[in-house]
Amino acid sequence: MSEIVRLFDRVCEEKGEESAFFYFRKGELRRKSFRELHREVESRERCLIERGLCPGQRILLFAPPSYELLLFMLAAMRLGISLLYADVQTGLRRGGAALKSAPADAVAVNRGTFFLRLLFPKLLQIPLLLRIDSSEERRGRKVRKGGRAAEKDGISGGRQWREERKIRTAGQWGEGKNGISGGRQRGEESKSCMASQWNEEKTEILDGRQRREEEESFSLLGPAGPSEDTEALLTMTTGSTGSAKTVIRTHGELLRQLRLTMENQGESGGECVLVSSFMYCFSNLLMGNAVALPELHLGIPLWSYWERRLRHFSSLPIRSLMTTPDFCLHFKNAFPGLRELYIGGAILNIREAERILANYPGVRISYIYGATECNLIARTELSDYVRILRERGESCLGGAVSGVSIRIEGGEILVKSDALLRGSLAKGGREEREREGSWHRSGDLGELREGKLYYLGRRDVYLVKKGRRVPSGPLEQRLLLRFPTLSKAACFYSGGKNRLFYEECGGKTEREQIREFLREEGILENTELRRIGRIPRDRKHHSKTDYRALKKRSRFPQLPFSSSWRQQDSNL
Repeated sequence: MSEIVRLFDRVCEEKGEESAFFYFRKGELRRKSFRELHREVESRERCLIERGLCPGQRILLFAPPSYELLLFMLAAMRLGISLLYADVQTGLRRGGAALKSAPADAVAVNRGTFFLRLLFPKLLQIPLLLRIDSSEERRGRKVRKGGRAAEKDGISGGRQWREERKIRTAGQWGEGKNGISGGRQRGEESKSCMASQWNEEKTEILDGRQRREEEESFSLLGPAGPSEDTEALLTMTTGSTGSAKTVIRTHGELLRQLRLTMENQGESGGECVLVSSFMYCFSNLLMGNAVALPELHLGIPLWSYWERRLRHFSSLPIRSLMTTPDFCLHFKNAFPGLRELYIGGAILNIREAERILANYPGVRISYIYGATECNLIARTELSDYVRILRERGESCLGGAVSGVSIRIEGGEILVKSDALLRGSLAKGGREEREREGSWHRSGDLGELREGKLYYLGRRDVYLVKKGRRVPSGPLEQRLLLRFPTLSKAACFYSGGKNRLFYEECGGKTEREQIREFLREEGILENTELRRIGRIPRDRKHHSKTDYRALKKRSRFPQLPFSSSWRQQDSNL
C-alpha cells in the first residue's frame, strides 16, 4: 500500500475525535472529527465498489471544491482509482487533448454541475455518471423515510389487532375461563414469537458487523493496495500564460509534493487552517491540522454572499490562511487569531501587494512562487517584496524553499527537487522526463543575485526594443510605480508591434504622460496604447494576467470582451 494511504490512516487513528474538517452546509457550520472523516471515506469506498469501479480506472471530477468532493477523492485514491480534476472555474475548453490521451471511465458531478455537464458533449460520452453528494445523505434519508413508514404501519397494525381482539372478546364473553386461558396462551405465544424475532435481529446485526469487518479487512487491491507508482491525480493547467497540458501525479509524487509543503509550512500540527486549495487540504490533514474550507467560488462575483459565508468561520480559532491573491484582494482579515498568511499563484504588482498588506495588518504574509509541476519554488515576505519593488522596481521572489534548487539557463528559470513531476499530457500525448532528478523548465525568465530570485516575465511574453526581445515584467512594474492612477498593466509584442493595455483606478492618466514614459524606456516607436475597463485574468486564480485573451483582442479589435468585465476600450 502506498505511503500516503498509510499516513492518512495513521493520522486518523492517532487524532481520533479531534477536529479534522469544518465546512458550511444548509445555513450552519459543521464539524467532522478525524474518526468521522475516516469512517465516511470508507463508506465512499464501498459505494465506488458497488458501482463496479476497479483499480486502474479513471474518474473525471467535474465539481467545485467541497467536503463531499474531498471524501470522494480520498476514497478513490485509497482504492487505486486515478482522478482527472477539471476545475469548473477553468472549464473544459482546453481539456480535449487530456480527455483524448487519458479517457475517463466515469464522470463525478454534484447537484450544481449535474445539468451543467450537458453543455459539454465530451462529458456526455463518458459511460458512467456518479454523484459525489448523494451516496450517504440520500441513502440515510431513504432509510429514515422507510423507518417512519414501517413504524406507522406497526401502529396502525396494532390498532387493528386491538379492534379484532375486542370483537373476539365480545364473542367469547360467555365462555369464561376458556376465553381467559386462551388469551393467556396467545400471550405466551406472542412472547415466544417476540423473543425469536429479537434473536433473529441480533443474529442479523452480528452477521452485518462480521460482513463489514470482512469488507474492511479485504482490499480490492489485495494486501499491497495502491503502489507508489499508481496514478493518483491528473490536474489540468489553465494555459493562460503558456501551453495548456495535464500534469500527472502518482501516489509517491503526490506525497513528495505534500511533504514539501509541510516542511515549508512550519506548523507542528493541531492548528486550525483555512484553505482554498485541495493540495492545502491534503497537506494539513496529513499534518494533523484542522482544515476549514469555506467553498468560495470567486469566479462568480457575489462578493456580499461570499463575505457572509466567510463570516461563519470567524468563530473558529483560525491561525493560518493558505489561499490565492484574489481572496486577499477582496476580503479583509475576519479572524482575530490569524498569525500566518500564505499566498501564491500570480506575480503581484505594487498596487495589489500593498492592498493585501492593508487588508491583513499585523499578519506575517509569506509570498510563494511555484509551479504545478514542482509545487513550491521560492518564498519571501510580502513586506520585503514591496520594499524592494519600491526601491528598485524589481520583483524579488526571495530564496529557494527547503528541498528545491534553482538555476538560470538562457535567462529561463530551471528548478530541481524531489517533488518534481515526471509525467504530463499535452497535445502530443503522454510525455515523460528523461530521468529522475532532471531540471524543469518553468517557462519564466529571471535572474539570480546573491541567492535571491528576481522575476522578469514569461518567456513567450516579451517586447521588442531596437530589434531585440526584452522581458515585459519590469516595464509593467515600473509603469505602475510611475503612475498611481493605474491599477494594472500588460505589455507584449503581437502582430508586428508592441502593445500596452492598462486599466485605471479612481483617476485618469493622460496619454502624453504614458508616451513620455515609453520614450524614456526607448520603446515608444511601434507601440500601441489601449485603455481597458478590466484586463482579463485567468479563470482559476483570477489575478494572473491572461495574455492569450489580450493577444486575441489585439488581432481582432472589433471583438468585445465579456460584459462582466465592463469593457471600456478606447484606442489612443
